[in-house]
Amino acid sequence: MVTKKDARAYVIVFIVVVGGAALLWGPEMMRYRQEDQIRENGIEAKATVLNIIDTGSRSNHDPVCRVILSVEPPGEAAFRSETEMVLSPVDLTTFKKGSVIRVKFDPKDRSMVVAVH
Repeated sequence: MVTKKDARAYVIVFIVVVGGAALLWGPEMMRYRQEDQIRENGIEAKATVLNIIDTGSRSNHDPVCRVILSVEPPGEAAFRSETEMVLSPVDLTTFKKGSVIRVKFDPKDRSMVVAVH
């Protein structure tokens, strides 16, 4: 038989587990959702890779890198943007300093830039 004290303990454990999971994976899931929205609705542009910095973090053994870009929207002045990307070994052959890549960006928040493969 479960007592009220036991039931409270189960509820507290449940809240801690669910809350911990939300804190751990929530921000990453939000970033993926934002990136998907930009890929669907963003403005396409060319971007020149100015620098790539390994953050030291890994995602599925691939490096998470800070990529500094000069984004060149069609008919507009270029702007500088920094974004974090998970770059596989194959991506690292494309994402080199000086490389020109295709990106999409949020016109309302130009700091939100994603690579288009």
